[in-house]
This record gives sequence, structure tokens and C-alpha cells, in this order.
Amino acid sequence: MANDFDAKRVLDTCISIAGHILNLSPRASFGFLGEPRIGEPRYRTKRFLVYLLYAARHYNPIDWEHYTDENISGYFLLNTQNTTLNIQYVQEVFKDYIEVD
Repeated sequence: MANDFDAKRVLDTCISIAGHILNLSPRASFGFLGEPRIGEPRYRTKRFLVYLLYAARHYNPIDWEHYTDENISGYFLLNTQNTTLNIQYVQEVFKDYIEVD
């Protein structure tokens, strides 16, 4: 988290970039991790909790299915227009690419 209150601006930029991606690929989905700060456990990190609130405000549940994995502070937004992607596949990708303690 930024100490100089740039976090909102950074998150707004991420939302804007996601909008551009959706213009190019309307079925795109998004995922992210709330990386722990030094000394912070991976479970439900402070960043994860901020991202969770931000995503809930900006991505409605009609167009997006919201999934969390609190053990790794992971959050995934599954675009409901994408009928070929499912959460089981996403969980496997997370397991394959994320080192879990």
C-alpha cells in the first residue's frame, strides 16, 4: 500500500486498463493476489481486503462471478459472458503458478 495515498489512483488505473482489455476482448476475466507486506501472513492480507472491497464496488455480480481464496489472498472475477472458463480451471491455474507456503 502506498503511504502517500496513491493507492486509489493506482486501483483506478487498474480499473481503466481492465476496461480497455474488455473493449478488445469482451469475454476477458481478471484475477489478482494481495501480496503480503513484509512480515504479514499470506492469509487475508491487507491488500487483499482492499482489493476485495474495490472489486465489489466496480464489478457487479450480474456480469461477474466473484471468487476468493483467502488462504493465498487471491481474487478472481469470472466474466459471465465467458462460458468456456470455469472456476475449477482457474483454481488449478492458481495452484500451478502460485507458491503456497
